[in-house]
Amino acid sequence: MSEKLLPCPFCGGEAEIERLEDPTIWFVDCSQCKCQLDETYETKEDVIEAWNTRRSLSVTKIAKLLTAYLSDYSSNKFAEEIVSADKRGELDEKD
Repeated sequence: MSEKLLPCPFCGGEAEIERLEDPTIWFVDCSQCKCQLDETYETKEDVIEAWNTRRSLSVTKIAKLLTAYLSDYSSNKFAEEIVSADKRGELDEKD
């Protein structure tokens, strides 16, 4: 496994790994936009893997944001279609 952190999936900024002691926990955040993982990890290897393999935003989160944004202009059908497409695997990235 690589010890190199990938750039921030939101802004492309440099990711920084940090360690807090007592108890030892690891976390990663972006030096530019300050986004971070939702969880902390017990090992450096685990936090690197979590940062490097996460999706930028969950489809459900995107759908909720779109629903809130579009609530005055359209129905929730658009967001529901996005979630359905994700469940069918239609939004998975292809190599």
